[in-house]
Amino acid sequence: SKIRLSVCYGWIAAMWVNNFYWDWENNDVELPDLGFYNIFFWNNSKLTCAHHLAIEGQILRSVGIPVIEIYTPKWRTNNLGHSWCGLLTDKAIVPFSPIYQNPGSIKIEHGFDKASKFYMKTFAVNTNTPYFLKNEGELIPNEFNSPCINDVTDLLVNTHDIKMDISEAPKNNNLCYFCLFIYRKWEPVGWGIKNHEDETVTFKNIPDGIAGIPCIYENNILKPCGKLIQTNSSGLCIPIEPTNEKCNIHLIRKYPPKAGLKSFNDEVLGTLIEASNNSNFQPSVKLSTLTDTLLPYFQDHSFRNDHSYRYYRLTAPGYSLHFAELEFLTDKKCINASKATPLPVFNSSDTVKQQFYKFHGKLIGERKDSLAFDGKPLTFTYQKELTIDFGKTEKINQLRILPRNADNGIVPGNTYELFYWNDNWISVGEKVAVYNFLNFEGVTAGTLYWLKNKTIGQEEQAFFYRDGKQIFMND
Repeated sequence: SKIRLSVCYGWIAAMWVNNFYWDWENNDVELPDLGFYNIFFWNNSKLTCAHHLAIEGQILRSVGIPVIEIYTPKWRTNNLGHSWCGLLTDKAIVPFSPIYQNPGSIKIEHGFDKASKFYMKTFAVNTNTPYFLKNEGELIPNEFNSPCINDVTDLLVNTHDIKMDISEAPKNNNLCYFCLFIYRKWEPVGWGIKNHEDETVTFKNIPDGIAGIPCIYENNILKPCGKLIQTNSSGLCIPIEPTNEKCNIHLIRKYPPKAGLKSFNDEVLGTLIEASNNSNFQPSVKLSTLTDTLLPYFQDHSFRNDHSYRYYRLTAPGYSLHFAELEFLTDKKCINASKATPLPVFNSSDTVKQQFYKFHGKLIGERKDSLAFDGKPLTFTYQKELTIDFGKTEKINQLRILPRNADNGIVPGNTYELFYWNDNWISVGEKVAVYNFLNFEGVTAGTLYWLKNKTIGQEEQAFFYRDGKQIFMND
């Protein structure tokens, strides 16, 4: 009850601080971490989770609630990190995302299974950190260049210490780093001290089920110095190596669907589709409701409609429709319609599609944006409601929808190159996508693969290929 009362005081204090609106002079410039003084720039849009934590941490500590800062240097699938508040109890650390969640509440995209490792920022010096363990002149990644951090991964997820051979490592380095392959390069998430006698390194508190490789700095560049492995729940290191066999690979993505975007797609379940011949929708006809979770590509939603209407409206159950593109379809060519965006083609047996046409109308209403009609897959509408005036009555019984997404599928016309891992990345070859899939034949089997888009974008994740499916590394 005392903790609940203190938390209540903390939120009251937080609401009081929210009355400050002392903005950073240039709101487009990233704000440095000012610790306690972050509270004076509360209204700045560039505040990160670390800034939020500094603000809320000070507020909660001011009313006697002990909280710490926990961070992951990198997510398993991207080069961003995250910071959590950690509420200290007599039994455990209870983490939560600052400002937006209460203790024990974690956003889907901020789940612990998506983090690489966990560290706590401390006020006391920890001599078992790269800051003290490095040799003179040895480079340290920015994430670990502090004497005041402590590895707490084993307090939050299941881990094991792993010992790895690093016979290829330069002799003058004292530290080795456990790295994940993220956005075309190896990124450090943990460290270990080299054993110069038997040329090994022990990495402590490595999470189960993670794939990585030991790397060492050579000429200020992180380079692999051992074998690529994947850990299991028994603490064993399973080597990731090519076999003597060949396989055919069918690919439809270069990066896995994002958890945050999946949650946005779930939020549009229950979207109401209505029609009327009056702009105020008095009266109106309910045509359909979205009941299936949208997938990250164009798809059709059909419904029964026996009449023609001038106005059509979509209303989300939440605060936004999260649509990247929206088209109102007809199967008949007419003056007020043009060719609809083709549906994706994911295999060679599905290349023949029925041609549909999209009607052109005008957005109406007090609040409106045209981002769901701009032909750009990476923009999306922020609106809860979209109302379309087609100028005359039209009979529409089908929508073509592209939900909010990262456009990480295979894009026709883009050039791709496939690589496989055999102590380094070896190219299989390049292909220009004709449809929304790529086929590579006679590829070395059993190892890790990486599909690089040479036309646009940087979000790419290495993957395994098992039972005819892509299984993305560390996803």
